[in-house]
Amino acid sequence: MVALGLAVAQAAAQVPPTPTPFLDGRARELDVPSTRTSTEAPPGLDAIRIGYFGPADPAHPSGGDLWLAASMAVEEANAGGGYHGLPFLLVPAWSDNPWAGGARDLARLAFDDRVLALIGGIDGPTTHLAEQVATKALLPLLSPVATDPTVTRAYVPWVLSLQPSDAAIARPLAEVAATRVGDGRLAVVASTDHDSHIALVELRRALSSAGVPLSHLLELDPGSPGFESGLGPSLAELPAAALIVAGPNDSARAVQTLRRMGLTGPVLGAMSFARRRFLEALGPGAGEVIGPQMVTPSATWDGFACRFAERSGRRADFAAAGAYDAVRLLVAAIHQAGLERSRIAEALRALSPFAGVAGEISFDSLGQNQRQLRAVEISAPVGGPTPPTTAHADGERP
Repeated sequence: MVALGLAVAQAAAQVPPTPTPFLDGRARELDVPSTRTSTEAPPGLDAIRIGYFGPADPAHPSGGDLWLAASMAVEEANAGGGYHGLPFLLVPAWSDNPWAGGARDLARLAFDDRVLALIGGIDGPTTHLAEQVATKALLPLLSPVATDPTVTRAYVPWVLSLQPSDAAIARPLAEVAATRVGDGRLAVVASTDHDSHIALVELRRALSSAGVPLSHLLELDPGSPGFESGLGPSLAELPAAALIVAGPNDSARAVQTLRRMGLTGPVLGAMSFARRRFLEALGPGAGEVIGPQMVTPSATWDGFACRFAERSGRRADFAAAGAYDAVRLLVAAIHQAGLERSRIAEALRALSPFAGVAGEISFDSLGQNQRQLRAVEISAPVGGPTPPTTAHADGERP
């Protein structure tokens, strides 16, 4: 059933002020409890096992890029000698019903296969599931793609997020909106899925702080026909600009619909606008499309992007880079700490800041990457050897 929620003018933009907390957990330093096991390889060990929570299929539409990139990083680590001659091995666990079969397989990885750490999941909800297992098993968890800030706000010292949070994504987008939407006619089209809802909360807070009111707020179920047919009847007046908060395919459909309706102003978007699948679905002629610059090219980006394209026939985006960097960071931590989970978790934090292929990885006290982001105009598929974007410095067009 399509869920439609339409609010007009100031009623849609009202965000209650954030109260001053009695205790701000974000300022806490999280200590990793020792698991008190040996750092040396036990007799008969044939591989250094790394758990991976996601589909082990390069062709999977949502998680294939992540698996391929993580596998590439493991292959490169083994080509460099592995761990004192022992190869690294990526051990996957996944289910089309993650909260049933996926949880069972995660527990098997942690307690039976005795993986040293876990990389995953492929979105916010599956990362929360992995976090629950990591907490029980005292297992380091690296989240390669989730931007949901509540992943690290659970105050679990075993969990690290390689991507900046939705709050970091929202700030530069709100700055662009404040500069470009002078009359306040900004329409927001959002999906009701978990990740989109969390992103929308942060975006509304940032827009309110920037003084940008909303003319419309339309919420639709994921995959709803409303992303194509529901926008016209719901938008009584064409806005000056739009903000889309949805998955990659729904975001592309919404942009295309708004352009067919005659919207000539900018269309802003959240994290999905930086995914390869969004731009492939969007196609040419989409006008001015602005999203977060999730890739800040490093000296190693071109080499990674070319190797990924050779293997997959696809362009790498920030999600693939996150999986690749998660393995690289974990391998470095194992070399530094040995084969003991709590020491690996401590080494992961000690290695921050870490030079990722998509930009610096610098963890705050809770384990969230603090890298500052910019809003950029997206004019070609993301993730080529040089990110094909035009920067909007401090919310201003060049």
